[in-house]
Amino acid sequence: MGDSTYTGPWNAAYRDGKNFTVGWYRGEFHFAPSLIGKEAVFFVDAYMSRLQVFQDGTRIFHRHGRDSFQKYFSIQPVPVRFKITQPHHVISFRIETMLMTGVYQSPFQLRAYKAYDPVINFFEIFCGEMRYIFAYIFFWTGLFFLLLYFYTRYSLYLISGLTGLGVFPFYALPNDINFKFFQPEVLMLLHYPGIGFMALGFFWFARFFYKTSLKVSIFYSVVIGLYACAFIYLAFDMHLAFFQVARKSLFLIAYWIWSHGTILCFKAYRTDKRIGLGVVGFTLLWFSSGHDLLLALGYIKSFSLIFIGTFTATSSVMLITSRIFAQVFQHNRRLVRDLARINENLEATVSHRTRDLQEKTREISSILDSLPQGVIEADAELKIVRNFSRASSILAEPNLEGAPILDVLCRGSDLSLDAFEMAKSVLFMAAGEDALHFEVNQGNLPREILRTCGTVVKSLALAWTTINDENKRVVCILVTITDISEKKAIEREFSLLRVKNQVIDSLIQNSDSRILHVVQESLHRIRESWSGEELNRAQQEQLYRALHTLKGNARMYGLIDISNQCHTAESSLQKFKNDPRAIHFESLRIDLQSLMDSLHALETFIQDISQNFTPSQARDAVSFNRPLYEFIQSEMRSRTDPNDLRHLFKQMHYQPAMSYFMDLEQRFAPLAVALNKPPLRFVIRITKGLYLDPELAQSLFDMLGHLIRNSVDRGFESAEERSRLHKSPSGQILIQLEPAGQTLAFLYADDGAGLDLNTIRSKAAQKGLCAPDENDRERILACLFMPNFSTRHHVTSTSGRGVGLDVVRHELEKWQGQLQWMNLEGSAGSQSRIPFQISLYFPASRAVVVPESPAASLAPPQAS
Repeated sequence: MGDSTYTGPWNAAYRDGKNFTVGWYRGEFHFAPSLIGKEAVFFVDAYMSRLQVFQDGTRIFHRHGRDSFQKYFSIQPVPVRFKITQPHHVISFRIETMLMTGVYQSPFQLRAYKAYDPVINFFEIFCGEMRYIFAYIFFWTGLFFLLLYFYTRYSLYLISGLTGLGVFPFYALPNDINFKFFQPEVLMLLHYPGIGFMALGFFWFARFFYKTSLKVSIFYSVVIGLYACAFIYLAFDMHLAFFQVARKSLFLIAYWIWSHGTILCFKAYRTDKRIGLGVVGFTLLWFSSGHDLLLALGYIKSFSLIFIGTFTATSSVMLITSRIFAQVFQHNRRLVRDLARINENLEATVSHRTRDLQEKTREISSILDSLPQGVIEADAELKIVRNFSRASSILAEPNLEGAPILDVLCRGSDLSLDAFEMAKSVLFMAAGEDALHFEVNQGNLPREILRTCGTVVKSLALAWTTINDENKRVVCILVTITDISEKKAIEREFSLLRVKNQVIDSLIQNSDSRILHVVQESLHRIRESWSGEELNRAQQEQLYRALHTLKGNARMYGLIDISNQCHTAESSLQKFKNDPRAIHFESLRIDLQSLMDSLHALETFIQDISQNFTPSQARDAVSFNRPLYEFIQSEMRSRTDPNDLRHLFKQMHYQPAMSYFMDLEQRFAPLAVALNKPPLRFVIRITKGLYLDPELAQSLFDMLGHLIRNSVDRGFESAEERSRLHKSPSGQILIQLEPAGQTLAFLYADDGAGLDLNTIRSKAAQKGLCAPDENDRERILACLFMPNFSTRHHVTSTSGRGVGLDVVRHELEKWQGQLQWMNLEGSAGSQSRIPFQISLYFPASRAVVVPESPAASLAPPQAS
């Protein structure tokens, strides 16, 4: 009876393009008279659909889903047996399927009935039982490789294991056993993800032998994962149109991935012949999948070859992986035999090496005991296990073993509590871990401490290192301790010598006594706030201001070592302020005593050598101040009030105001260079003939130093930024000093970036100095002059402690002066920035203006 031509997909059955699930087929058959009374078999592959077959309108076969008494034939061709009773019969059948293809593939035949039919048996086994058997073979093989991966972490076992499991849905779900429990439509939908999982597994397997872009691999995995989710969703909520698109596009994408994997297989075979079997399997898979893709889309009429292709490809994956596993297993067995031979002589080798190690240890101990430094070794619990050389004598600690290393080193030291906790956390993180942790964080360990050792305070240098095992994990920690007290004393003496040289240079250049005045005034201010016994909060603030002012003046006169000593004393004062322990007070006492000793020595030295400059200075002073003397003499003739005469007598000691501002560019040029700022240009406007009280002049000079350093460090932009903003290459500072009614007005302004109101307000709100939404600009800017207020996050040798502008406020209060901001409207282009332009007003009684001619009598400004 032979094959018949089937109609294929239903898409072209109607022109409306709509999807439908039910189709009818009808055929008229004429039989020879000799066949009447015999039986025939209608053999059709309807691929898991619901099927009804009719003979002359009478139903002779019906499969409708779960049925305990009837085989469903799942993806196998259905044999429908019927009897020929007349020469003419009409055979029709009804197919209900979501595939839009009734007769999916060959065979589609009318066969003579035989009790034993090899063709029917072949299709039933090939399309049914064989797929089911190999589904579980691949499933358990995949589980075996996953178990190997769990123990070995070898990625090939993971890929092969997942590939074996990925085949399972495609092979096992469309089987009659499962149709006893689930509806065919559900199993049909759930078996499609298996196509994607197989394609993905084969691609990853090929990629293992020939590396390609990881992004492409991940992209394929994500796409297949989305398709799997889509078909799971359809199993619970079917949408026919969406299913048709998803099914066909899945076939195309899977075929693309299979093709890509086959190409990788061929490329890998050039360098790795182990994948030769995979080339054969993947090539057959590529051919069979292309054939079935055309079959599924209705372009050809044939029977499915996908089982052959996937079976050979999956088998090649499992066989290649098994072969590699066997080779590794054999290699490991050989290694075990080699290790057994090595172990036979291990005991003798260990004994010999142990003797060598003991001898080396004795040699190392002898060397360490002869060193002048002390060496301490701590274990992973940070307890001292042994010490070498002079560690006990340096620390004046007879028993060190078993004590915590940080407690021993930091007991009675100037190390702050925060620094101690930081060092403790660094060591605990490093102990037993990768040495990289220690290398990255060792900068947080103390390098130099001041420690009380017995009855003596010593300066100790600490060097930290680790001993690591073969895996570069920290086994123990070594600390080398060096007593550098004598070295520090020599450094201080050498520093003093350098200061003396700098003073000589300054005196030669300036030929005046201003350096001596700075030294004496600083000593006086330090003594006012420092008694050496206690230090309250007010004294701390006063000492801060004295040290910060001295640091700025010393740097201005080139006394760098004095400036550095001030910075060290400021740091010790900050430590004591944060943690007022006795050791921090002792550290501050030592730093201040060292500073005052340097100042005393400097004062004596200046007085000893100043006599060489006295004659010329006296001549210059008499010549320079003659107009003041003549003016005061003329005024005395017209005054009879004793108070006026006393005030005029005091004015005889006033100095020309201009003399205090003549060499600012020279003195502050090094600071601009050090901070990588543009050169400075000073515009100085001082009333001609203006003389100042020396005390007020010194206060003005101290305040001016802080204001200039603030402008250079915080105000001026870099040269590149100023060029971009079309500003002059030099940073300009305006200084103006003139009588203004009953006051003496001191104007200071710079052309820098200005003050950022938002930053100042935020910092002030954190310190509780103003509300977060404060809008009064004067209140916000007033916070700049509060003690310890700074917008800088880190302390530098120039700024960051919040002292400079506090000194300005303190000096202004001392003279009962006033401060006024000259421009609160904001810089051009930015309403949040205020130009740094301030006017300071002082009593007019501390200044006098001398006219060019005494005859034109000009009375001095009257005090308010």
